[in-house]
Amino acid sequence: MMRAAGMVLVLQLSLWHPGALAENLDLFEALAEPERGASWAEMNSLRTELSLAKHELMNVKSQLDELSRQNSERAQVAFSTSLGSKGHLGPFNTLTTVVYKNIFTNVGQHYNNITGAFTAPVKGVYHFSFTVGDFQGTAVMGLTLMKNDQMVMHVGEVGSHGQYRYASNAVILELKRGDVVFVQLPKGYRIYDDDHNRNTFNGFLIQ
Repeated sequence: MMRAAGMVLVLQLSLWHPGALAENLDLFEALAEPERGASWAEMNSLRTELSLAKHELMNVKSQLDELSRQNSERAQVAFSTSLGSKGHLGPFNTLTTVVYKNIFTNVGQHYNNITGAFTAPVKGVYHFSFTVGDFQGTAVMGLTLMKNDQMVMHVGEVGSHGQYRYASNAVILELKRGDVVFVQLPKGYRIYDDDHNRNTFNGFLIQ
């Protein structure tokens, strides 16, 4: 009974800590050696159980190795930016792409701080968020998130508050490889930034 309990414990440890698989199997085999006086039937039953347990452990190890391989090959994508300029941007008499110059994070280098666009490196599900800020005087504050040539969403505010105002939004998009996501400043709108990074644009790959 003590040996049987020990074999169960070793099997559980192997499932919890697959990295120690080889050492656990050695211990398992040692525990599986028949006790003095054990019958051949008991010994054969024990060895059969050992064989089945080893097979299960090897399957677990194979699955973990495959998951590790897939994770290492999976694209690592994340970016976080701010406007990187001081003062007002806009208003302009045409629709203008906002170029976020200041990069906090750009894992994979898929955000371009020359064009202001993020290009999807792989097909997948992505999360994007953006915040717009301005000192509200008489101008209209707002930004539009774009996917290729399609508008995804718009946030903004109008009013002579004489205070800083902010608006934010977020979305999850399914993208194909090569799709681009960027932010535009509508005609007649303006935003404001300074050392506080009031305007940001962020995104990352979910799966």
